[in-house]
Amino acid sequence: MPRDKASAVEFVEGMKIRGIASANAKHIVSVTGTDMEAYFRSNPDAEDFKNKIPSLTLPSAEAFIRRVMTTTTQKKMLDIMYKHGATYSDVFKVYREVVKTLGRECTIDEALDILNPHARNAEGYTESGCYAYCAKADIPFDTTDAIAKELGYRAYHPERLRALVLQAMKTISNNGHTWSSLDDVYNVCRTLTKRSAFQDEYISRWAIYATVKTSPKWFVEEANGARIYLESSWFDERDIVTNLRRIQATSGVLPYNNSIISDVESERNITFSQAQRDCFDFLKETGVRIVTGGAGTGKTTTISGLLMAYTTLNPSNTVALCAPTGRAAQRM
Repeated sequence: MPRDKASAVEFVEGMKIRGIASANAKHIVSVTGTDMEAYFRSNPDAEDFKNKIPSLTLPSAEAFIRRVMTTTTQKKMLDIMYKHGATYSDVFKVYREVVKTLGRECTIDEALDILNPHARNAEGYTESGCYAYCAKADIPFDTTDAIAKELGYRAYHPERLRALVLQAMKTISNNGHTWSSLDDVYNVCRTLTKRSAFQDEYISRWAIYATVKTSPKWFVEEANGARIYLESSWFDERDIVTNLRRIQATSGVLPYNNSIISDVESERNITFSQAQRDCFDFLKETGVRIVTGGAGTGKTTTISGLLMAYTTLNPSNTVALCAPTGRAAQRM
């Protein structure tokens, strides 16, 4: 931000707002002084500002005030967040999320009012607070924890405990699991805490258990010994099961001739193992089938043979393949 009149004029010109040229910039600085944010805090009315600088249009005056308040707010947010590892991009994302909530550009006080720990609804949970907004901006948990501590959060603040459990669940999910036990969630939370800004604060097992039981962010399947799912994972798994059962329930018989295996072997100049030959029974009816095995056991070769056999037996049908990764797609 500018600290003298010359740099203030450069600052105004650098905004490149339509309708504000060099002459306007000097006039603006003569009205606002170098501390433009302080001026517009006391004089926020764009119409009044335009009247003091007749060469300005009202849209230009409004755009200028918005830009000043945005720049100063982001700068002050950066002062708080940067030293804890946040980047300017992180700060900008958090600021934009705050603006979405308010429906307009805001001052640093308004931004902090949303990010501070007191922002909660009657149920004690809301999409407000430092942890919620940093999560929307994909800021790492350790960085968020350090920022939150500076803003006045305590180790046992409900928003922090929810964020801690959510991060633990994401860590468990990234390791390939769709659900976890209470003990596993607690153990991951303890690991996360040991390297966070609150590393000297012990988090009790019961605090984590209570957080799991009371938050809408995940689903606890009591029937299976308190399996804990991220809500999205639970719905995904349920939908997969529902559709697998639907496909299996509508399976039907397909035309099949066992000699097709020898035809494929001759065409491809290969000899299938017994396990691979057994897979050709898949072609006798529709439904869901699974081919599994370690690397190099012949899964791709088997699928290729099945496709050749299927298209030979069902020449009028269409085959479509899909894969979850680029490498798998290339192989297929």
